[in-house]
Amino acid sequence: MNKLREVLGDMLEEISGHGVSYQDADDKAVYPYIVYKFTDMIKQGHVQVFNLDVDIWDNKQITTELESLTMKIWKALDETNYIDEDMSFSLYASNWLNDNDEDTRLKRRKLIFELRYVSRK
Repeated sequence: MNKLREVLGDMLEEISGHGVSYQDADDKAVYPYIVYKFTDMIKQGHVQVFNLDVDIWDNKQITTELESLTMKIWKALDETNYIDEDMSFSLYASNWLNDNDEDTRLKRRKLIFELRYVSRK
């Protein structure tokens, strides 16, 4: 699972050009930034199916950059297939939520992908 996290983090960083963290952002994170995590895993034979949540955070009142970044990630990850000697996975876009924080200065977009993972070892 560590390699899966590393590959996904690298993919998100390459797509976005912004800071990416797993589960929680650093207090010094520069906006906009991305946080990703896995939720709701089920096992279907040798395939593990996760929800991959990708949260994009920004602190600007005008959301143009936030929306552009969100769309860029949405399009880039949808129907992505990855394979190497250790694992393979596929990503499918599932849900896009405009979910702002209680702190009205912060804006968040949540992307949910279905991630189908197979360990090859």
